[in-house]
Amino acid sequence: MEIKYSEGLEFECDGEQQADELLLPQESGSTQPLVAEKEEALRQILRHGFRVPVGQSQQMFMTFAGDSYVVFNLSANGVGVYLNRAGQFEVETRLQGASLSIAGQSFAVDGTVVHLSNDGAHYLCGIELTDMTPACQAAVHDYLQKSKSALFTS
Repeated sequence: MEIKYSEGLEFECDGEQQADELLLPQESGSTQPLVAEKEEALRQILRHGFRVPVGQSQQMFMTFAGDSYVVFNLSANGVGVYLNRAGQFEVETRLQGASLSIAGQSFAVDGTVVHLSNDGAHYLCGIELTDMTPACQAAVHDYLQKSKSALFTS
């Protein structure tokens, strides 16, 4: 499958075959449509809500237990951070008493680690923000609105 990036994501099958024609062998020797595998691949790249990239010049950090983590993307319900080293967290780790710094302001937040990955250069961590103050929610919303306007104006 080839993924093309343009106005939106477009998915094309390799060659002339249609998705329902692609088959995988099963243990029993019969064949199974590749559709389930493709659906799982799509689920891996889908996110729950709009995320905006956060540039290093914007100096957004999440701090927990004395360690600061650079935020690389932000959504209304979560952040993506660069970990300082592998193995710092496990999926479902609860981060109580953390803080999120946006535009020079720090806000108390709680979160839960929802995914860990490696992009080849960095260890990445997705954190769902489970508790935010109304002031933090307003700062996140304001940041997202400004970013959307900047990203989608022509």
